[in-house]
Amino acid sequence: MKENDTEHEIKKLRARVTELEALELKVRRAEKGMAENTRLYHTLVESLQEGLIVLDPDENLIFANPYFCDLVGYPRDHLIGLNLRELVPPDDYSRILKETIRRRQGETSRYEMSIRRRDGELRHLMVATASWVNDQGEFQGSFEGILDITEKNLAEDKLRISEEKYRAVMEQSADPIFIFDIQSKRVLEANSAFRNMLGYSAEEMAVINLFDLAEGIAMDVGKELDEILKKKHAFE
Repeated sequence: MKENDTEHEIKKLRARVTELEALELKVRRAEKGMAENTRLYHTLVESLQEGLIVLDPDENLIFANPYFCDLVGYPRDHLIGLNLRELVPPDDYSRILKETIRRRQGETSRYEMSIRRRDGELRHLMVATASWVNDQGEFQGSFEGILDITEKNLAEDKLRISEEKYRAVMEQSADPIFIFDIQSKRVLEANSAFRNMLGYSAEEMAVINLFDLAEGIAMDVGKELDEILKKKHAFE
């Protein structure tokens, strides 16, 4: 081999070495980026203040974040591999299977269900789901975000019961009682004693204006209302 040929080959080898070193640097940077992304993803999922689970096509748990584990009262190693059938009432499990049919078709869904904790307490959940498919578009399972709405439901029930009690007391009162909007003067509510006194049905009272009532009553109420507004302490 001639000297010039040798030098040429050496230059080619050096160039190739430089290319490989540059490629190795790119790979290291990519690996570092992947590792950082993985750590970020792990931190976000593990610290999420709502439940996150992943199910296989048969409703078996293959992932559960700490929030969900705390919610149901089981350690993660107990939950992994567990079928949702073992955590939810039969009616709710039937609903889950119906929702899975939708996810097999690529649809997202949102629905309510109940789940039984390890201590037997039943918690009410709002579930938002999405399909998990592979590169070939084949259904692999479901991603499910879970929010505990037990306290919210209890608060709504208490408010509903309170309103029902208030309406029962108002309706059963022997004294005429009515509520009207201060701006439109429209009657919002009126108990049976008030309706009977004026001879209006509940349907008629629902669309009536304060000044459509008996003239004497309307004038007296109107005068009192004017006085209240003038003094600027209406409902303060």
